Amino acid sequence: MAGMRPVVDLAISTFAYTAWDPLMNQVAKNRFLFGGQFSVPVVVFLHHFHRSHAAAQHTDRPHAMMMSMPGLTLLAPGTPAEAKGMTKAAIRSDDPVVIFSDQSNWGLRGDVPDDPDLVLPIGPASVSTLNGHVTLVSILSRSQATAAATQLADEGVVVELIEMTTLAPLDEDAIFESVERTGRLVIVDTAHQTGSAAGETAALVAQNRFDALRAPIMRVCPPDIHIPYATDVERLVFPTADHIKDAVRRTLSYGRPRQEGGRRA
Repeated sequence: MAGMRPVVDLAISTFAYTAWDPLMNQVAKNRFLFGGQFSVPVVVFLHHFHRSHAAAQHTDRPHAMMMSMPGLTLLAPGTPAEAKGMTKAAIRSDDPVVIFSDQSNWGLRGDVPDDPDLVLPIGPASVSTLNGHVTLVSILSRSQATAAATQLADEGVVVELIEMTTLAPLDEDAIFESVERTGRLVIVDTAHQTGSAAGETAALVAQNRFDALRAPIMRVCPPDIHIPYATDVERLVFPTADHIKDAVRRTLSYGRPRQEGGRRA
């Protein structure tokens, strides 16, 4: 594949299951299996459909399953500028990259630099605010998390919003540094709660920054059910700004004193 940089659009994320063997068993592993003698510079686009009245076979969010497979770089740009800059970075990468497009962001407008060479780095998360009351980690949930943070600001609650624009490799340092400042963590993820990226993030913080926590970690995820077709029922499943605000309020209701440096009293 030397010199080739194919870009593949698999459309709805659920359709990736039909390409699961070549994607997970070949693309993700071949560089390792052949001792790094060649690269696999392929870019795959997958579109997350949710809140879309598209029923179970069109609304899976398989990013958590892909995060468990070494060898794949996973991106989740959430703004037009990020989409441009991170797509360019993906095309220039020598590793296989999967880019998740969140359908709920498709109507989002924003400034995009004219620079044709705009390339955003793979890895760093997008951090919106410092010195907040609570850390809110958003995984493919930007519109809902942003709305919740904006509405909570009207209540006097400052949210440190971290948008995970790269899922693999995960920007652990950005999360740890924020939790050290706030002592409280809420994670919102569009994937089912069991085995989710939210669960992995919570485990990383519990393992590495437990002494900084002043309250239990809260996860806001869809329950472990298939997505219903009926619109009125579907909207009960996915995280909303109200769900996120409730989780933030719950974690703020806990008060555990800390010694200087984040150590537990």
